[in-house]
Amino acid sequence: MKRFVLKPEPLAAPATTTVAYEQALNQAQFRAAVAPPGKHLVIAGAGTGKTRTLVYRLAYLVETGVDPRQIILLTFTRRAAGEMMRRSASLAGGACERVKGGTYHSYCHELLRRHGGRVGLPASFTVLDQDDAQTVIHTVRSRHAKSAREQRFPSKRVLHDIFSLSRARQTSLATITAEKYPQFVDQLAEITAIAHDYGQYKTSHGLLDYDDLLHKVVHLMQNHEELRLRIASACRHVLVDEYQDANPIQAQLIDLLASVHGNLMVVGDDAQSIYRFRGADVTQMLDFCDRHPVHVLHRLETNYRSRTPI
Repeated sequence: MKRFVLKPEPLAAPATTTVAYEQALNQAQFRAAVAPPGKHLVIAGAGTGKTRTLVYRLAYLVETGVDPRQIILLTFTRRAAGEMMRRSASLAGGACERVKGGTYHSYCHELLRRHGGRVGLPASFTVLDQDDAQTVIHTVRSRHAKSAREQRFPSKRVLHDIFSLSRARQTSLATITAEKYPQFVDQLAEITAIAHDYGQYKTSHGLLDYDDLLHKVVHLMQNHEELRLRIASACRHVLVDEYQDANPIQAQLIDLLASVHGNLMVVGDDAQSIYRFRGADVTQMLDFCDRHPVHVLHRLETNYRSRTPI
């Protein structure tokens, strides 16, 4: 089967907009900012104005009538999302600040507070930060007294790293242990047992760690079709920053959120993936075109950060 990449004709912002998009942006940025609905991959090199492009995209969507409460802006920090919404509001008005912007974890937390009962969560579930999660792992680890006393047995920090990477990359504990901590391969059976007991402890005490937030929502949407339709229907446009640092579970979440309307714009630079130690996998960006055969590819190549040509 042939695969086609759509390349749009030059676009002009509708006359109803008040922002001078074409004057404020270069041609590549302008094409992305005022692109029609659909799937869009924006490859943005360092210093090419990717944040500026997303800001204008957000302003454009709101200006042309999209309900800001139906726009999802996913970033790796709340600060980044807040800054983009504030900049968009300075262009197109305060409505931009009603966009649902934030981190993957905060958005999933909100969804689970409303729908967590579908996956057996109590209404009063508690979210563990990284330090709290390591404390719980230490409690579980201490039950394996013999192993815990062994000098070469992994610490609570290392165990947390193994468990979290395994879930983020959706690969086995054995693979992560062999790749990052080969000195503990001989303790794999105990590591696996502690991972199981850690999961059981969280379930019995109504606890979720950061990885659970994403996995629970993905599980929820994959196994409850009517709920997937309800959640995704409220996501008319999904915008994603720093897509090169998305891990496999985050990429699944993004695709599920965009599964009804099909309006998705992801922005990233495959040469700047720096969070592999946290489970990031640039493959998600490289495989975007295969997962979404009908898409538009944008390239931001004009560098505004360097004083000399690159």
